[in-house]
Amino acid sequence: MNDNKTYVRFNSTDTTITDTRKFTSPSHLILGYEKSDWTCILFGGSPTSSIQWVPHKNEVPCWFWRKMQYLFFGNKWVKNGG
Repeated sequence: MNDNKTYVRFNSTDTTITDTRKFTSPSHLILGYEKSDWTCILFGGSPTSSIQWVPHKNEVPCWFWRKMQYLFFGNKWVKNGG
């Protein structure tokens, strides 16, 4: 496979990037994405006991979409670290 993508190897226990070399076969690797600073707490849960989702960097919904998710589904968006 010659697709010129950079594949990264993740550590399965803490999801940190351990190897960023270019590989020729992506059969045992996943394409690495950087996480955004936002976390979505789904369906009215609390930060300690809920389903949480962290989107990819630069793929966070705009403020209007986040507000509509809160009003209709109870999804609360929290900016991490500030």
